[in-house]
Amino acid sequence: MQYTKDVLYKIKALERVLFTYIKIIERDDSMEKIILKNGQEFESIPNGIETNEFTKRRIFKFISDLPYDEVKTSFKNSSNIDEIDYILSDGSRRTYIDCAKLKELSQQYGVSVDEETQRDIYIAVISTDILERDLQKVKENIIYTEIALTEVYESMIGGGL
Repeated sequence: MQYTKDVLYKIKALERVLFTYIKIIERDDSMEKIILKNGQEFESIPNGIETNEFTKRRIFKFISDLPYDEVKTSFKNSSNIDEIDYILSDGSRRTYIDCAKLKELSQQYGVSVDEETQRDIYIAVISTDILERDLQKVKENIIYTEIALTEVYESMIGGGL
């Protein structure tokens, strides 16, 4: 059977579309991701986690459709990052429990995440310094203590003492 040039062109176009969908499905099946303690998930780019023991920093590179401010809010909340799960493409899990504080969040545009795909990514730089993590917990305890003392004081004043 002989096809016209128009039909051959349409067949080639359909083959390209089908090939693209297959690549997307394969990428989704083998996607690595990071999951914050609050359950929020982000797609990690390949080799998207770097740890520097000397500077006590861990860098997470990931993709998200969320606006910058929402991502920053999630990572600034120290209780969200004190436990971060990293799910590898084979389904295995690694848990980081040494993250203390978001130091920097930036965006990088048009990064090659594989041979055929460029995406805008986020880069979160997080401190893994144990002293900084402990200091953060002390600050949180002070805030809770101040709130409790304020409530006690207000109840004493309101009670007519």
